[in-house]
Amino acid sequence: MVNAQIRSLKQFLAVLLLTPLCLLFSQNVEAALEMKKKVTIICYMNGDNNLAGEVLHAVDMMETVGSSENVDIIALVDGAPGDNGGYGPQWGTTRLLHITRDDKVGEINSRIVAEMGEQNLGDPQVLEDFIKTALRYPSEKYVFVLFAHGRGIINTKSFNTPKGYKSVLLSPDETGERAMDHREFKKAIENGLAGEKFELMLFFSCLTNMVEVGYELRNLTRYMIGSEDEIRLVNEPAGSHQIRGVEAEILMNKLVADSDTPMSELGEATIDSFINQYAIMPLSGTNEKRVVRGKYPASLALVDCGKYDKLSRSLDELAQFLIGSMAGEPTDRDTLGDLHSALTASQNYPSFLNLEYFDLRDLLEKLQDNSANEELKKLCQNTLDILSQELIVYERHTEDSRSHGVSIFFPNYLVPENIYDAHMAMYTAASFSRDTSWGDLIKTYRGRMSASYTDLLIDEFERAANVADGGLLDRLHSKISWALREDVLNGKYLALERYLAILETTKKNGGVSQSLRVLHGALQMPQKSGRLDEMRKTVEVLLSSSDTANSG
Repeated sequence: MVNAQIRSLKQFLAVLLLTPLCLLFSQNVEAALEMKKKVTIICYMNGDNNLAGEVLHAVDMMETVGSSENVDIIALVDGAPGDNGGYGPQWGTTRLLHITRDDKVGEINSRIVAEMGEQNLGDPQVLEDFIKTALRYPSEKYVFVLFAHGRGIINTKSFNTPKGYKSVLLSPDETGERAMDHREFKKAIENGLAGEKFELMLFFSCLTNMVEVGYELRNLTRYMIGSEDEIRLVNEPAGSHQIRGVEAEILMNKLVADSDTPMSELGEATIDSFINQYAIMPLSGTNEKRVVRGKYPASLALVDCGKYDKLSRSLDELAQFLIGSMAGEPTDRDTLGDLHSALTASQNYPSFLNLEYFDLRDLLEKLQDNSANEELKKLCQNTLDILSQELIVYERHTEDSRSHGVSIFFPNYLVPENIYDAHMAMYTAASFSRDTSWGDLIKTYRGRMSASYTDLLIDEFERAANVADGGLLDRLHSKISWALREDVLNGKYLALERYLAILETTKKNGGVSQSLRVLHGALQMPQKSGRLDEMRKTVEVLLSSSDTANSG
């Protein structure tokens, strides 16, 4: 009898190990749920990281709405080992939930459809199988909610070329040591939907509302809500949830009240609840025994993904024009300078030294303002019109931000070569980079800046010196000295000679004295060169003359 039971158990385990994950999901979905509803909301909640408490609290708040006769809310929830923000160690593994109404905050009481054990929510196969399972709750339309970490279109925290866990971008699962890049994420969504299309995708993930991300998903969802900035939460002391970020229950409540609520209204309510938290929540801390008060910046937007093809064509036309303009004299340096100045001045977001992700509208407006080229201005305006009048349905940001809805990848020249190479290796795999000239524009800009960066800085310095703009001169000191030092190390002296000529004509300016000191320090190198020795002496003479003039 015991041997027979053991044999039966072994047979069961063998079948279990060979059973696809999607069947493990679906075998726990009741056949009675075949009645078609108005909306199914599909929630992928990855808290197997430092978001565990926040993810589970979001599920708890979703229960304050719950499923209804017209709306099903299905959630795959994964916590982390430990206390999980007070919700208990039982949430350290993965559970498939049918969210039901429960007003009690502090406990999650929804029906557990399946105990899944430890699933890796960073694995695209888990996402694909979950979507297939959720679609077994038939509906007229489907809404997808993602609560997970995100890094935008590439992992700008990685300093190496993509390899293993370091190159992941979306939904990191720490127990499983895995996450998805956006190609994997898109493929999992596409396979899971099997011809269906989301009405809306709501991203509670940092840096997700990018042109490249929306373009990747444009055929899989009609609309998308996301942030081009980081989503900063305040949960100190633990459990206080002063700033929760995206409150998905706002959207759910509207759909339960009226399943035909227009997307614009859903987006407006969700975005307003998000931004209002940051607008009214003062933050405080201590800095050298002083109380410092402030607020976090925030941005959230609803976009019409059906407009991404039109926007991409306009950006492609703009990119091709810029590439052509930078290819030859006499406009090449003007265009190059205009583009570099626009990047330097535009609203940026967390990436490598905040030099890679930029608000698209702010970048286009800065480029338009900088340029005297009428054709370039027109191309910028065409793209701005599509962006603001067609793609972005509703957007809000805090007062201290120049965000306008969506960002784009464009690494500033100051990103070091090894970081640039690693990130471009990731970026060129994105559909937007493959289908447009944007990646080629980035490469052209980088190549032209390598040859012209010092001259562009000296152009700017000369203009500032002529009008005695001390503030700008101060900002340019170290940049120019670094660039000139790099030139000299590579045996290039023409820019240094030009710079010294400008300093000689403006040596009575106090800012120039500072420039000379910084330059003198930068040129103290062991390199043996009669020409370099001569230029160092020229700097010393100018510095002595400038100091004498200023003291007099």
